[in-house]
Amino acid sequence: MKRAVHIFIIASWIVAMLLLLKQEGMIFVHSEPARPFTPADTDVEIDSWRSIYMDGRWIGYIHTRHGMSDEGFVLQSASLLRFSMFNRIHELVIESTQRMDDDHNLEKFEIHFSGTIDATIAGHRDGNRLVTAATYGGTTVRKTFDGADEVLLDQGLLRVYRGTGLSPGDTFRFRVLNPLTLDVDDATMTVTGRENDHLVMETRFAGLSSRSLVDGRGMVIREETPGGWLITAESETDVTRRLEASRIAAVDILGQTSVPVSTRLTSPRSVRSMTLRITGYDPALIPETHTRQRFLNKEQGTLRIKVEDEADSPGPFLEADPQSLAPFLAPSLWIDSDDPAIRQQALLIVGDESDPLRAARLIGDWVYRTLEKTPTPDIPVATKVLKEQRGDCNEHTSLFIALARAAGIPADMSAGLVYLDDAFYYHAWPRVFAGTWIHMDPTFGQDIADAARIELVTGDFASQAQIALAIGRIGIEIIDYR
Repeated sequence: MKRAVHIFIIASWIVAMLLLLKQEGMIFVHSEPARPFTPADTDVEIDSWRSIYMDGRWIGYIHTRHGMSDEGFVLQSASLLRFSMFNRIHELVIESTQRMDDDHNLEKFEIHFSGTIDATIAGHRDGNRLVTAATYGGTTVRKTFDGADEVLLDQGLLRVYRGTGLSPGDTFRFRVLNPLTLDVDDATMTVTGRENDHLVMETRFAGLSSRSLVDGRGMVIREETPGGWLITAESETDVTRRLEASRIAAVDILGQTSVPVSTRLTSPRSVRSMTLRITGYDPALIPETHTRQRFLNKEQGTLRIKVEDEADSPGPFLEADPQSLAPFLAPSLWIDSDDPAIRQQALLIVGDESDPLRAARLIGDWVYRTLEKTPTPDIPVATKVLKEQRGDCNEHTSLFIALARAAGIPADMSAGLVYLDDAFYYHAWPRVFAGTWIHMDPTFGQDIADAARIELVTGDFASQAQIALAIGRIGIEIIDYR
């Protein structure tokens, strides 16, 4: 869906921003190996401005301040991303405040997302626990993590750099609080070499990587991420000037995310088989399945997609490995399938139906008929979607998955590119396990999803951040279809 593209880009942008902000306000939980350090004078007061570029075009800035208060150290970061979509200017603002004691131990923090989405993640120290809460569109989820004594903030990370005699091969492992999931994800930093007088460091997080140049003071002077992102230090004057200019010349998000093709499909939702040639994107990153999506020639990027045969589904609920299917039945931050309202609605829809595929079809039909088709610039929490009953492909997919899981049907999210109006656009749809994985699309009212689409990632919305690797790079040629 053209208008649904924002959540994919925002998911990838937030993770890219986390990579870029790892020296500017990211929260780190535990590190290996630990290194003793002595704070430098430059740790006390920092006021820095940096510009963010995407494929050479200015798209935003980061402003960071760090200093002392009556209660200890305070770190504040404000980031803005500005882009154009459908001839309108949109903004994503990320503001964070972190308060620490005199030894830089975390006391409390708050991260607020505004503009295109509205979300707040806050936390505080309670003894040796870190108590967190995330609020998305009126829905609040709380989580508690043990080991608050091991929490490091960005300044602790910077001091790992400074004066420690880092050399190529040095590696540090961190656990990072990801605001998209309110979970801690693994991150790795490695000194990979030198460039002139600067250290080159690589950070891997959430399936993405960034490359940094670190000067002799331990300050990051340049950073690059997948998707053509670049962050570099600039003066406040330059940032302000670029900010004003972007009001009339912001980056066009659809121009960055749609993939045009020369072959026109007159009835894409009826396509049952399609052969494509993929260029500009690593085929190893594209998932393959036994029945739906497979490479005919991976070296040439030739990919065949075909609609699943219903005969592949054996019918009644099967006893599968509970451990392997457990993640696809469990609630998550946005797919809150354990909510009483979700469970009640799932029971009303499915009733006594015991066949998983027929039950999933009942759910898909209800979601398609019930939800108003409209772009919704917010995070698609399933309970919120159930209440408001409107949205785009993200809302249709999150509600479908929540209802399916509540009904005992293993369900997961697929995301990738779907053909629409002479181009491929980023899109989400669900898949269910009914003896085998079957792709469905309640946004289009499809019991089985058509073949005019490419699955790039599976998993929840946080996993969609890996789409950043494809944005602006993937090319598609339609070889044949039927």
